[in-house]
Amino acid sequence: PAYADQSSVTRRPALVVVVVVDQMRAELLTRYARLWSSGFKRLLEQGAVYDQTFYPYLNTVTCVGHATIGTGAWPKTHGIILNQWYRRDLGAMRACTVDPSAITFNYGGAKGGEGHSAVALKVPTLAERMKIEWPTSRAVTMSLKPRSAIMMAGKNATAVTWLSGDGWQTSSAYGGGRPELVRFLDQQPFTNDRDKVWDRLLPATAYSGVDDGVGERPTTGRTRVFPHQLSGNTTGAFQELWEESPYSDAYLGAMAAAAVRDFQLGQR
Repeated sequence: PAYADQSSVTRRPALVVVVVVDQMRAELLTRYARLWSSGFKRLLEQGAVYDQTFYPYLNTVTCVGHATIGTGAWPKTHGIILNQWYRRDLGAMRACTVDPSAITFNYGGAKGGEGHSAVALKVPTLAERMKIEWPTSRAVTMSLKPRSAIMMAGKNATAVTWLSGDGWQTSSAYGGGRPELVRFLDQQPFTNDRDKVWDRLLPATAYSGVDDGVGERPTTGRTRVFPHQLSGNTTGAFQELWEESPYSDAYLGAMAAAAVRDFQLGQR
């Protein structure tokens, strides 16, 4: 009762941060708990941990999961049922974010090509509801995939950015390219990681499981064992190798930090 009295007045949140790690099993948090020193350690010790949480539906693929997290609704309600499905109205298979009315904007390149948006999303996301409640609020999302960034943002977001074969993109559904992101992408292009080598930070004995595991199918240009070079061979494409390395996660983290600064998130 005492706590209820103190928290009866609703405070406007200054900054809400949602991080989704696609395909990361929950048990990895506890399996490697002894190794955490900050980040996850702080969340596990000081945050609320829901250890009986599950997705009560199939299929638990990227677009569906992000839409569920973004909206709080089930697929039968928010309308996203797979990463792509057959559309009777179009007579063809279409990705969950494809929007024929949207135009793609390539950062550092020409606009054009198949556009993406949250047009298929039937209910608003948390970001959209915040915009309704506080019209001056801003919503910024980023991911390596359009379906991840878009389904977390929904419609009417400030900036939604993803990576494709042509580099970082957005679409006319979100107003086109943003100068705040242009500065970061120009000053810190991800191609700066071309000479990086992905290796283990700790001795091999610190990890559960062997390096050369049964069933491994490495990306073209990558071997089955550490270390992994992101370039320097004639068969592998740098961007694909980079996307499947921790360096892409680190880059998204830096992009998010720059967005907090450049979009003045949580500062108004």
